[in-house]
Amino acid sequence: MSDDQTDKKPSKFHHPHFWICLLLTAGEFWVLYFVVTSSIPEANQRIADMMLGTYSTAWLGSVGYWFQTTFGSNNKTDLLAKAEPIKL
Repeated sequence: MSDDQTDKKPSKFHHPHFWICLLLTAGEFWVLYFVVTSSIPEANQRIADMMLGTYSTAWLGSVGYWFQTTFGSNNKTDLLAKAEPIKL
């Protein structure tokens, strides 16, 4: 294997969490659209509200991964693992 093949960093679009986040985002807006535009029977209103709240929480956690410290921390860990030890 050549050096340029081993040094290539995979794109963040190949990260599995990216695709999960993308699917959750599409699902979040579909559920939101459905809850807002559909006439939900009064007996099922609480179920719809809980579904929207639960899904929104999962979506926020997934999106938060990219904008909070977890993604940067994972990048830092990868860089530190590849670095040579400090010689004193």
